[in-house]
Amino acid sequence: MHSAEPALCGGDADIPAVFRFYDSDCTGLLLPAQMKLALIALVGSPLPKADMKKLRIEHPLGIDLPSFTALVQQVEAASAPAQRTRAMFNALDSEGKGYVTINDLRAAFRSAGILAVPDHVIDEIYYNVNSRHNDRVTFEDFNRMVALS
Repeated sequence: MHSAEPALCGGDADIPAVFRFYDSDCTGLLLPAQMKLALIALVGSPLPKADMKKLRIEHPLGIDLPSFTALVQQVEAASAPAQRTRAMFNALDSEGKGYVTINDLRAAFRSAGILAVPDHVIDEIYYNVNSRHNDRVTFEDFNRMVALS
């Protein structure tokens, strides 16, 4: 068994090193429990249960390094749009309140140099996105709007 976890830096993590670390029995295969831990170390979360079940069927003896590398790359590619959406929301929610107000949206248009957009257009955008009509656009509201665009 290994004594310390490998140093990980999100996307800079060395997939083969993490694979070797969690391949504690040196078989060249990760069993489901080992794969779950390796995925958490590399991408921050395990696969959903349905995906894990499918992998167990496709790789009953465990997953090898090339298949694991492809899986990690697939998971990272799928999470990239969500990370961009979160970054856009966080930029609008500059105070970290967890929601965006109409004033946050107006400030974003002004700071981007988009002064020609009339307030009534910004209001319409804002109120169409705000599903609860409570003067707060949550990340869920924002994410839904991005997904529809």
